[in-house]
Amino acid sequence: MLRQAVYTGHLAKLHGVKSVAGLFRDARGVGEFASLGDRKWYSFNWSAPANLNLHLDAGAPAGQANSYPFILRESSDRFILLSTHHSVVQAFFRWCRVEPQLEYPRVNIINLVSAVTRPPEDQGRIYRLGAVFAAVEGYGRTLKTVAFWGDDIGDAGLFQEVAPQISPFRTALRDIRSDREIVSIGSGGEVSFFYRGLGHLDQTDRLFRFLTGLDLISWGISHG
Repeated sequence: MLRQAVYTGHLAKLHGVKSVAGLFRDARGVGEFASLGDRKWYSFNWSAPANLNLHLDAGAPAGQANSYPFILRESSDRFILLSTHHSVVQAFFRWCRVEPQLEYPRVNIINLVSAVTRPPEDQGRIYRLGAVFAAVEGYGRTLKTVAFWGDDIGDAGLFQEVAPQISPFRTALRDIRSDREIVSIGSGGEVSFFYRGLGHLDQTDRLFRFLTGLDLISWGISHG
């Protein structure tokens, strides 16, 4: 059973492959590949070679006997792949030898923050800002980036005051009804969330449909 934990990874596109799920399922060392309910979400474990240098942070969750859990969302040639740490996902890409075929998107976080804080009147607010990471222009080396955390940053007077001077590059969105964080997403397609069960995956699907509907995800920019 997929355990509740923080999972982090990438939104990406894989060129020249008919089935991302099939490719990853058949990779050496992959086991317990399973569909997560009636969805295009899957879970699996990857037994990484013992000598593989994953470059994990000191506080990162370690795999048991080099076995790491993964969550995969497949949508045609586009997918989200997550594990317990970003380095594990990157190592799995190298293991599958797909790096030359990978393409990462550009997510317009600036417009996303604007859409959440100032939605159209006929739509109303769907999400809240739980975190915003932004670059700060004009302050030299003394101040390059700022970060905000809260239950609803968009309504905070301080955030509204400094918003014209910053360029957001990552944000975390919260469900306005449950007030729980759904996903943190960065401008390069970086994705992370705390997995809480199958219902959380449905919320994640709705959020990405929201991003797509606003044309906030662009492809064909660069290959990783």
